[in-house]
Amino acid sequence: MIIMVTKYHQIDLKIKQKIMQHPYKKYEQDKTWGIVNNLINDLLDNNDIELQTPIEYVVGYICKGLLDSNNLNRSCQKKNNKY
Repeated sequence: MIIMVTKYHQIDLKIKQKIMQHPYKKYEQDKTWGIVNNLINDLLDNNDIELQTPIEYVVGYICKGLLDSNNLNRSCQKKNNKY
């Protein structure tokens, strides 16, 4: 019976993990994620800010914005170099 409980518990955890995944998961491997995450944690540690949103959402949102902006800038530079 203990095996069954453990088995169901593991299934529940997997379901919760899938449900709880944030929409910025694909940015976690980018070096920007580590930098932004460390900076926000510094602010939290110094009591400069308080988050009411899970840090993954904040870090992900900032990373997405920075990377999108960087891609936009590269695109504009390529267009300007053609003329």
